[in-house]
Amino acid sequence: MARETAAMQETLNRLCTYAERRQRNLLVMIDQVNEKTRTERLPKMYGHIFRRSADRPEMKRIVEPPMHVDSVLSANIQFADWVAAATTCAIDNQLIRDSQYHWVAGAWSHTMAGIFTHESKLHLWHRGVDDIHNSALFFKERPLHPIASGHRVGDGLPADAFRKIHAAAVRAEEGQRRK
Repeated sequence: MARETAAMQETLNRLCTYAERRQRNLLVMIDQVNEKTRTERLPKMYGHIFRRSADRPEMKRIVEPPMHVDSVLSANIQFADWVAAATTCAIDNQLIRDSQYHWVAGAWSHTMAGIFTHESKLHLWHRGVDDIHNSALFFKERPLHPIASGHRVGDGLPADAFRKIHAAAVRAEEGQRRK
């Protein structure tokens, strides 16, 4: 629940930044999951918007608090579900080495090119890799798992052996820091 709340808050922030840059107001509609989830989400979203609007004028671009709409009744929300599903597959492909969604990059890279805002990004927390912006999420290049040419050292080792080598390297690094 905390991760969902943080993601929703960041989404609202980015939508408001986008709207402010274009001098537009916006309505936010969310697919209604169920009444219990809606009643849990709503006060958190209201609170976030009102708390930030004192210091961040772009938050006032939301003309009405986020509305929950059943996707069965709205083609727009159904379309948003499709985009969210495609994006979820692309994120999986970027983050998981042997993702089952590797096909997403080839199939949709041209279709998704340019349809995302500048504020759209995959932020890799505590990673030495830059954020993945916009439709780059759908590119075949994967910063966390670059395409290797030749033989990779880890491919010839069982996972347990690789973990032992990694643990030994960490211990050696800690020993160096103590000196």
